[in-house]
Amino acid sequence: MRAKKGIRDQAQEALLNSPSAYFSDAMPDDQVEGTMISPDMTQFPDGSVAIDQYPVHHLPKMNTNNHDENLAMLLPEHVLQEIGNHLKTCVEDDQRSQELKIQVVADSIELLGINASENSNGKSTSYEGASNVYSSALFETTLDYVATIVSSTFPSTGPADSVIYGEASPELEDIAYRKKLFTNNFLTRVDKGFYKEYCRAVFWSVLTPIYVKVFIDNILGRPTIRMIKLEDLIINRELSSHLAATRVTQIHRIDSREFLLRKLIGEYREIDLMPMPIQASGENLIQDTLDEVAAREMSINQGQDYDTQYEVWECHVDYQIKEDPEAQDIEIPLPYIISLDANSGRVLRIQRNWKEDDYLKKSREFFVNFSLFPSLDGEGYGLIQHGAGLARAATELTRQTLTSAMYSNFPGGVYQAGLRLENNSLRPLPGEFLPLQTGGIPISQAIQPLPYKEPSQALMELKQQLEDSIKRPSSIVNHELTELAMRAPMGSTLSMLETMQKVPNFGLEGYHKSFDHLLELLNERFAEWLPEGQSYPFSVPGGNHVIMKSDFQNNIQVVTANDPSLQNAMYRFMRAEIILNNARQAPDIHDMRFANEMFYKNLNLSQDEIKKLLPEPKQENGPIPLDPITENQNLLNGKPVTAGIMQDHDAHIQVHNLLLDDQTAGPAAHAHIKEHEALKFLVHMQQQIGFEMPQDPTQIAPEMQNQIAVAAAQVAEQMKQQQQAEQGPPQPTPEQISADAMVQDVQMRKEQNELKARYDQEKLELDRYKTEGDFELRKTELEQKYQLELMKLQASANKDQQAHIMNQEAVLQQQALPEESISTE
Repeated sequence: MRAKKGIRDQAQEALLNSPSAYFSDAMPDDQVEGTMISPDMTQFPDGSVAIDQYPVHHLPKMNTNNHDENLAMLLPEHVLQEIGNHLKTCVEDDQRSQELKIQVVADSIELLGINASENSNGKSTSYEGASNVYSSALFETTLDYVATIVSSTFPSTGPADSVIYGEASPELEDIAYRKKLFTNNFLTRVDKGFYKEYCRAVFWSVLTPIYVKVFIDNILGRPTIRMIKLEDLIINRELSSHLAATRVTQIHRIDSREFLLRKLIGEYREIDLMPMPIQASGENLIQDTLDEVAAREMSINQGQDYDTQYEVWECHVDYQIKEDPEAQDIEIPLPYIISLDANSGRVLRIQRNWKEDDYLKKSREFFVNFSLFPSLDGEGYGLIQHGAGLARAATELTRQTLTSAMYSNFPGGVYQAGLRLENNSLRPLPGEFLPLQTGGIPISQAIQPLPYKEPSQALMELKQQLEDSIKRPSSIVNHELTELAMRAPMGSTLSMLETMQKVPNFGLEGYHKSFDHLLELLNERFAEWLPEGQSYPFSVPGGNHVIMKSDFQNNIQVVTANDPSLQNAMYRFMRAEIILNNARQAPDIHDMRFANEMFYKNLNLSQDEIKKLLPEPKQENGPIPLDPITENQNLLNGKPVTAGIMQDHDAHIQVHNLLLDDQTAGPAAHAHIKEHEALKFLVHMQQQIGFEMPQDPTQIAPEMQNQIAVAAAQVAEQMKQQQQAEQGPPQPTPEQISADAMVQDVQMRKEQNELKARYDQEKLELDRYKTEGDFELRKTELEQKYQLELMKLQASANKDQQAHIMNQEAVLQQQALPEESISTE
């Protein structure tokens, strides 16, 4: 049964949990009320006083407009204490969970054999006097990997390139070019420590997975990329990857100067911390091993303020802070970056770890994983996981072989008990004989060397197999192709190289993807760091440029410059050689300049060297538009001529027509006249449609092409109607004329028949009146009338026939004009 607490104890407990109000079970049923003596003190009837150590009304009000403010300066102290204590406990549990991994890595570092000290590795020898050398296979393989990875991801021309996602435009291409220059300039010149830091990260990642952080350093005032020591990144192992982990903690070991600077700039709140005690040997296993490798001992200068060390834990964690105005009404943990003292657990900084305009409040990324091989749990494996056991076995065989060779060359032995030897350390030189007292016993009976054997060939072969197993993934890259015949076809050799490099290229592609991720995070840090609406100038060899914050907020991504699929030097060279040979065999369908440029690139020549070897082709100046007299002279001399759009084309055509009958200059003059006619047509159509055609018609959008087509069709119809109005009715063709003549002949015959029929009828009627006296007279008049009408009909027919003949001749003459012109030319 729980003892009943006093009023003072209950009040203090309630105030510690909530400075402004008590919980319902913290007060007795009679609800004893106290008297407030001061804003942070309350006196109760029994004389007890409750002191509110962290009064809420003394805290400044949160600025809702500052998303990146330090919430630790605004939250109540009891809330900060609760957060700090909870995180300290969690991080310590996470830290204990990776102690075994730290131990394994620390024990495996010595297998590299990079320690030159004679006695430091004596602990690894099995007996006194044994050799303490190590197999070099692990170090050689690591060095091979590091050299290959660094050269492939960090070429001399710069590690970064830019890619436009979506439709490109001249403006986007300009931004992409400037982003590429800016990133390369930053990684090679501004952040001077990046190259060495990256090489160190690659070296570690070949041995065991490692992390690199991309962040904005408030002390340096710019984005920074740094490797995190293996023991300084603590990941909650409940999930497989750091991207999915709910808690990732980075350990900062900082001196007093840096700690004061971070307080001055407002990164940490103004509180005093107890410095961490100096680490004793054995507390940081990896660092102790590295110090031993470097033959370095820690110097301890007690009493110096600048040697004071603080250990700050930076926790990237999902946490529920209800006092945060941006987290109100959200019942799930949100991403924060919480910095706390590792010694006391006091919170130094709380920062929201999501973008201000992110409705989903997704966690921002800062860490990039680098590993040699993929793994089953998502973090990756290195050579320690793959070859540490093999290296340890190869080392033991190496030492046994050396020991066997030493005893074989300098064997030990036994001598007869009681034999007094004057000197047991005789070392006769070659050709030298020393006296030895044996008491009359033959030397062969008094002294007997032990039968040490020569180094075993089986041990040597086994050692070689173990070392080959360690080197196998990387040795494929530099395979000597001993299995191929000396004169194997180039295609077969290339195919075998491509097959052999699949495994190492798989690892290299992983590093390229990690480096792409690093550049992506750096792109985000630039977007956060650059000033809004202001240009940031920077200089590169060859010119000055500027970059804007808005340049990092589009669909242009900065990526790794090299192609990860072509990292083997022999493969690249052979591939380029095959392309160049094929281009030489068929130069008419290949770009020889590009083939040679590819060949030189694979010889690792710089761009400047390639430009000197392959200078840009000189642009020959073509002919320029001139006056028609000079152009005619050039045509007669066989020189090229060209027409200009602003020339008087009708005048030029009239002058150039003088050369059409010339057998030498005629064809060129005719082609030049056609050029003028084409430009004349272009000028006329541009005037009619009101649109000036660009020099490169392929740049016209399809919609604009359709509009031009409609306008040109309307102009063409107007021109056709105007020509018809100027030429009058259309001239009949000869066929039409012949058909009309036939119709007219038939009509004339019809009219003659009708006239004769009418005459016969009238004559028949006249014969009825033969008895009359005027018969003869009337008959004569009828015959004269018939003859007269017949003559008129015949004259009309002749006139029409003559007109048809003339029209036909005129049409034939018009049709014969073009043929005469062609024959004349």
